[in-house]
Amino acid sequence: RGFASFSVSDHETRSIIKDTYDTHNGYLLDPHSAVAVSAAKSLTDTYSESAAVVCLATAHPAKFPEIIRSCLKLNSGSSGALPEQATHASLEKAGKMCQHLRLAKLETLEFSLVEAMTHKVP
Repeated sequence: RGFASFSVSDHETRSIIKDTYDTHNGYLLDPHSAVAVSAAKSLTDTYSESAAVVCLATAHPAKFPEIIRSCLKLNSGSSGALPEQATHASLEKAGKMCQHLRLAKLETLEFSLVEAMTHKVP
């Protein structure tokens, strides 16, 4: 009681992202939140007219650039630039950070860890 469930296909998810963007002043749903909105819309006849429905965004669209680009029918590259709502400064910054990968055999793992900890990598 008080709960309902619903299944939403990938096609429906992509469609609700595009429809919401087009009809709500460029509001951009992430795929997870689009599933919730689509399910809520599909279940409207199961709750009373006075019921309040709240869908909380569970992620940021910037985490899914290729899905957003596909939903909005944007090309890859600069000609298919994502809208501002599909970007996030911290994700842009993280994508440009240098990451160091260190490999070690099990026999030398302890030495490699100590070496990595004592020689800080910038």
